[in-house]
Amino acid sequence: MAFEEIIGQEKVKKILTRMAQSNKMPHALLFHGPEGTGKLATALALAKVQFCTADDQLYCNECDNCKRVDSLNYSDLRIIFPAKSNYSQDDMREVTESIAADPYLYKRTWQSEMILIDVVKKELNRFVSLKSFENKGKVIIFIDAHRFKIEAENAFLKILEEPPKGVTYILITPKADQLLPTIISRCHAIKFDPLKAEEIKRALIDRLGASEQEATVAARMSFGNFRRAADILGEDLDEKQNLMLDMLRKILLSDVEIVNFGEQLERILDRRLLAEILELMVIWFHDAMILEQLKGSANANDKLIFANKIETLTRFVDTFEEIQYEGILDKINLSLTMINQNVQLKLVILNLLYELKRHLRRKKNV
Repeated sequence: MAFEEIIGQEKVKKILTRMAQSNKMPHALLFHGPEGTGKLATALALAKVQFCTADDQLYCNECDNCKRVDSLNYSDLRIIFPAKSNYSQDDMREVTESIAADPYLYKRTWQSEMILIDVVKKELNRFVSLKSFENKGKVIIFIDAHRFKIEAENAFLKILEEPPKGVTYILITPKADQLLPTIISRCHAIKFDPLKAEEIKRALIDRLGASEQEATVAARMSFGNFRRAADILGEDLDEKQNLMLDMLRKILLSDVEIVNFGEQLERILDRRLLAEILELMVIWFHDAMILEQLKGSANANDKLIFANKIETLTRFVDTFEEIQYEGILDKINLSLTMINQNVQLKLVILNLLYELKRHLRRKKNV
């Protein structure tokens, strides 16, 4: 069944199926939307639509052409991604092999690298100018298309203005607003939405062998990003949860003890780890708010991300007077902003702990 390997994205599948069945596939497509939503996997599936030898379906996943697309060994398929001009063949192979292994979880070896002018003017023009080996046209996929170097982007725009016959361009990006408006106007844009938690959960179980509980927690924490969900599975989530809960417990101590705890945290945490713990804290307070709203409800557990911590969460809610959720969440998000702005970690930690102490008042009879 066509597009069966794509997680969710039913609207996208319907649009592409309609285009393919009516033989009205645009020469340039722009797949845009958040990370981890299947844009590259869908682009490769669309390549199979063009190259498959089956006559009675969009693509079969069984013919030699489909299998060669899956392994990225199809001669008329090219994938372009940001890279240094001195990248070795081994570096490039590392990325392409990871894409072939799983286009949802491929390795991103680039950080500040860009798509360079030589890639467009030399390699791409040479590839396009050659006759199709299979007589089924060519497909060129750009990963992180917003990372064009300006001269490379202008060169690519000229290609789009007079597109070669039989060539399909698929631009993939989470940041379409960073592309030239003239490039966007020459592409058929298709938006990918964040994946649903249930879709991610099922994919984690079926594809990665996650347990029901692991998949549920990771899916609900992923904010619609399958890649993030897969990363969460490989993390020591319990340790991070315990650190987060320890921070909440310490607000009941004296100011001196809070300062000592803040100094301890500064020694063991880096910016990334502290940010992840604070993200867990945001989820914790969202769960606490839901738990209060659904007290006594039979399906309360189904609504919680930390359903495995339901007893601890219940005790937490019952410990404090009316919790000022909006103010607390604002302070946590401010702390996350401070981390990104390279504010000293000790200052971030202490400021947040004191703000939490101010917003959370323990009940007198507890």
